[in-house]
Amino acid sequence: MGCASSSTTPTFDHTDGIKTSYSIIVKTGDHKGLSTNANIYAKLINNYKDKDRQSDEIHLDCTWKNDFDAGSTDIFPVKDLKHFGHINELELWRSGLAADSWYFEWIKVKDNDTNMTYAFPINRWMSLGFKMMFQQNDCQLPQFAKFSDQRRIELAEKRKTYAFVQQVAGLPCQVRI
Repeated sequence: MGCASSSTTPTFDHTDGIKTSYSIIVKTGDHKGLSTNANIYAKLINNYKDKDRQSDEIHLDCTWKNDFDAGSTDIFPVKDLKHFGHINELELWRSGLAADSWYFEWIKVKDNDTNMTYAFPINRWMSLGFKMMFQQNDCQLPQFAKFSDQRRIELAEKRKTYAFVQQVAGLPCQVRI
């Protein structure tokens, strides 16, 4: 179930303003082979009215638990993060082995002080070395997506992975190995 989450009272820092705590909740797909042992990183982003405020890099990891197992829901507490308002975008990336693929269904970010929850439905594979951006409640057709370059790269990878070739004339095509 991930790290235990705890709510803290916001502290006031005279230089940065109010700080808060968040819980980042990650749901990994529930089929065999969807888990990962890679390091997963996130940034929370508020770009409302061109203010483009974002958090520092957040490493999603519990040192005493195997995170991101197939079918698991992991909770990662994030404390003393500068409160920057409504979270409307999320940036994710991973490090590790290229063969260690990861499929995740959704991520929710809960502001523990205001009890606001920001949902990011994802349902995608996470590629190595590629930062992925997601919008809050992102349920739109790919042609209308805000991050169209990201989607174009994902589709090019799929086309390369699942390219067809006809090995013998007159027989059906097969996926190239």
